[in-house]
Amino acid sequence: MSKNRFRLRQCLPNDEDDISSRRVKYGANENSPKPAKMFMCLVGKLCMNVTLIVLLLCAALSLGLSFWKPTKPKEKKSMQGGLRERQFRALQVKIDHEHKLAVIRGGKQV
Repeated sequence: MSKNRFRLRQCLPNDEDDISSRRVKYGANENSPKPAKMFMCLVGKLCMNVTLIVLLLCAALSLGLSFWKPTKPKEKKSMQGGLRERQFRALQVKIDHEHKLAVIRGGKQV
């Protein structure tokens, strides 16, 4: 026989007095539900993970870059480039017209 007054091969009796005495002695056979965890507690636990921290930083960087618009180059710089080109060509034409060559023909400079 075991320590209990029942044999191992026999099942427990379905006696109300026996059931109530066992409830008093051992407690009710129930699992109380665990309290629900707060959302911020779950977020706090997740923030302890290094991989998730890196992923959150990358997501924030990506989101920030999606709103950033690069500045357009100023129109003046491109127009100044065109202006400089025109000035250079005008100067080149002026130099070409003012440049005089000395030619010797028949022993005399023309």
